[in-house]
Amino acid sequence: MKISSKKTDAQKAFLAAYEKLNVNQKEAVDSIEGPVMVIAGPGTGKTQILTLRIANVLRTTDTAPESILAHTFTNAGVRNMRERLHSYIGDEAYRVGIYTFHSFAEHILQHYRSYFPAHEYATVITDVEKAKLLETILTEHEFTELISAYDRFSSLAQVMDAIGNIKQEGLTPAEFEARIPAWEAEQMEAETMFYKRATGKYGAGDIKPTELQKVKKRVAKAREVATVFAAYQAALQKQNRYDFSDMIITVLTELKRNENLKLDLQEQYQYVLVDEHQDTNDGQNQLIELLTDAEHLNGHPNLFTVGDEKQAIYRFQGASDKAFRHFTEHYTDVKVISLVENYRSSAPILSAAHELIVHSLPEATTLHSNSEETKPVSVREFSDYKFELLFVVTDIQAKLAAGIPPNEIAIIYRSNKHLTEIKTLFQEYQIPYHVLSRDTLLDDPMIQMFVHLLRVVADPYDDHSLGTLLFADFLGLDPLGVVDTLREYRKTRRDLAATGNLIGFLKEQARYHDLTTLIANLKRHTANHQFVETFKEALHLSGYLSHVLARTDSQTALRKIEVLFNESRKQADRDPGYQLADFIAFVDAAVSYGLPIEFTAARVGSGVQCMTAHGSKGLEFEQVYLLNTTRSNWEKSRGFSAISLPLERYVGELDDERRLFYVALTRAKSHVSISSSRQDWTGKALEPSQFIEELAADAIEHLPTETFEVEHERKLVQFFSTTTPSESIFDPVYLAERFTEENLSVTALNNYLDCPLRYLFRNLIQLPDTYTSALRYGDTMHRALEDFFKQSKEQGKVLSKTALLDAYKKAMDTSGFTEQDWQMFLTKGRRSLGMYHDYYHSSWTTDVLLEQYVRRTLSLPQYELTLSGKIDKIEFLETFGSGPVRVVDYKTGKVFSKKSTKAQKQALERQIHFYHLLLEGYKSGDITVKEAVLDFVEPSDENEFEQKSLATSEADRTALIQEIESMASDVLSGEFLEKGCNKKDCEACRLWSALHEGSGQRT
Repeated sequence: MKISSKKTDAQKAFLAAYEKLNVNQKEAVDSIEGPVMVIAGPGTGKTQILTLRIANVLRTTDTAPESILAHTFTNAGVRNMRERLHSYIGDEAYRVGIYTFHSFAEHILQHYRSYFPAHEYATVITDVEKAKLLETILTEHEFTELISAYDRFSSLAQVMDAIGNIKQEGLTPAEFEARIPAWEAEQMEAETMFYKRATGKYGAGDIKPTELQKVKKRVAKAREVATVFAAYQAALQKQNRYDFSDMIITVLTELKRNENLKLDLQEQYQYVLVDEHQDTNDGQNQLIELLTDAEHLNGHPNLFTVGDEKQAIYRFQGASDKAFRHFTEHYTDVKVISLVENYRSSAPILSAAHELIVHSLPEATTLHSNSEETKPVSVREFSDYKFELLFVVTDIQAKLAAGIPPNEIAIIYRSNKHLTEIKTLFQEYQIPYHVLSRDTLLDDPMIQMFVHLLRVVADPYDDHSLGTLLFADFLGLDPLGVVDTLREYRKTRRDLAATGNLIGFLKEQARYHDLTTLIANLKRHTANHQFVETFKEALHLSGYLSHVLARTDSQTALRKIEVLFNESRKQADRDPGYQLADFIAFVDAAVSYGLPIEFTAARVGSGVQCMTAHGSKGLEFEQVYLLNTTRSNWEKSRGFSAISLPLERYVGELDDERRLFYVALTRAKSHVSISSSRQDWTGKALEPSQFIEELAADAIEHLPTETFEVEHERKLVQFFSTTTPSESIFDPVYLAERFTEENLSVTALNNYLDCPLRYLFRNLIQLPDTYTSALRYGDTMHRALEDFFKQSKEQGKVLSKTALLDAYKKAMDTSGFTEQDWQMFLTKGRRSLGMYHDYYHSSWTTDVLLEQYVRRTLSLPQYELTLSGKIDKIEFLETFGSGPVRVVDYKTGKVFSKKSTKAQKQALERQIHFYHLLLEGYKSGDITVKEAVLDFVEPSDENEFEQKSLATSEADRTALIQEIESMASDVLSGEFLEKGCNKKDCEACRLWSALHEGSGQRT
């Protein structure tokens, strides 16, 4: 592939996109210097403006991609921005710093470790651990306001929320406590504190005793929160832990304290961009200001923000409505650009939405529609919520029949509480759908059954869990037979006044032999293996995994068990002694504290999109159904803060709900259908939302519903349907979509060439796998070498063997090995690394880049793929930053010459060629790969070290691309499902056969 031709194509794409911009959009893209604030309403092309402006900076200045920092709010937003940017600048898009605020803070903590020594090996605390820790703190202190005499921990969730709110403001415990006196004084001076006229024994201007008591109580509670917050942070530090919000606070604290770190970051990031600026909270705004307040800039940094006050819907998460306005006050000579041309919605939709939002923002700018659609917004009120749902689903069915793609139709609701009924009707009408909302994992019946299995393994005498488990679908037991068994068991115990147990009773019956044997085998397994291995063993031996993969909704079902497995593995990684009993305790605590383990449903190739109003932000659809628009769902759903704090916090104002309604409304391109009902499922009377009345009267039409209800009354029985949609994990369309979304690594390619079905299960479907001791050891060795060379680079010299062994010891301390394995691998690693240092240290250089995650696009005849890989070390052979380089990949295990099979050697050689291909054009072509080396960091049996290097010829490159192209063709067509290796010892082929035994089909 010619890199220059790719650049030319990208430049053409940029110019073509630029020419399509309107005058104001071009001004925004061309304004590349100084502070710029773009006010961009819905559908005005803000993401396009952001990406084109980044491309324009790179196009018209000598700025390096690494010197540009762009903040957005979601990982999906990061991906979308990078994909767009790639079309305009090519592979340089992978070098631009595009982050969420939290991922940027994490990036700083990882790449500037020397500034954060206390954070280097800290691990994140889970919500359950956080609740336990706060419960302990509440127990150890004599609190009078936070603890009720009747329920000592009724306010635990409120305290957790309060601490989260404080952290979103970027405050330390000391900073928060310092705010309380001024806050108290402010409340004492409020007008509501004093009588306006004489009342009884109180004169005008006297303090109201009841109000005084309220203030004292609020302040006392806030002081107790300050005590809890300080104790919580101290405990985290002592335990070497942190929570999610700490990342931004840690970075903020160090930036305020350490001028060198701030100068380093200000020197690196010459251009800063912020998307959705109206939704930033105080902590995030502090971070932006610290990155852009270099003295020589005189308040005139290259800072570009895009936002819209009309769409400020995250104030409940700490976003401040003053942030948007503060921009013009904080910076000098700010250029303000308004985008008013809407390229999404029809004129009636924009008119209706504008009339709504002026109730909150009278000065709101009117947007101009570029759509020719004139259909007004439809408003319907039904007698009953079931009729409302039935209408929406039947109307969607008609839209699909008319040719509207299902993924261009969205149902938007205020909350998830009626999602079950929506899904039931979609299933009955066989309408494909995709739920973007999050759901609670432990509420899923299949997951509950698997947890019951683990409970029984932990305690076979748990009759309740065992009795429940007998009804699990994946065990395949006859439910009527189970009922008879349980009746007989209860009768036997009653007649004999027995104190026996169910497991003993089942052992005496042949039909339960497989189950009791399974429990015994898993019990034995958990005594001799780490918990994650037992988890995986239970998935396979119980038939749970096979059952899940054979279900029509296997995508979602597999995603659920994957989330549960990953949650357990994260905990096990932090605690070498983590066992099944710990997992059961974790589940019990999650339920007890009301802390959901959330998951997002597996992605379906195409379907009607279902989401909350908050989740709809940033999306667009041809047709939108705004559901259940009643006062109880909107105006009366506003939250409140149970603990008052000296913070600017969301308190559920009507304006915020109106903004949310505005956002939901403006997701639509052609048409919006708004519906409500006069009563809910229980017959309770409902009122329509006032927001419906605030819509522009000439842009909406109220439509009758009586005829529909009469004609469809018999269909209400469909709410009790139990059919499920077809969304098989083996659907070729779904697998093709997964393939195009995932980056292709050399590991995935090698798995495919070894066995396509191995690639299917391991890389595409990503079945839970065990983190073996060998993998853990390899990762620990990598971390030690990375840390050693980072320290060497910082000090400008190759450090001693002692420094390398110290780095390994630090890595081992947080490795998660069992106590037994820890000592063995500590000794093994110290011996290997000590000899490795002796053997190579004289040839090492500090002119290196470490742990580089590299991506590039490979253009094939029919499509483009993104290749990716993580490079352990890049050594510059002449001048740091450019010229020839040596790429190094560390390997543990047998050296190359001792590999037992030809296939193993070919896989390693392919890795070398892959690195050459991956780095073509890297750093804009400023570097050339002279050599790619597999560096085996453990000695051979003869105590010799080995490095494997290969020259990559044009023939090698062509052969590799042909392998990738052949793989892509087979995966995208679905043919790879027919190409298992059929080796007797292939676990993937055995699993595939088990799933399709007797079905006569492969997909």
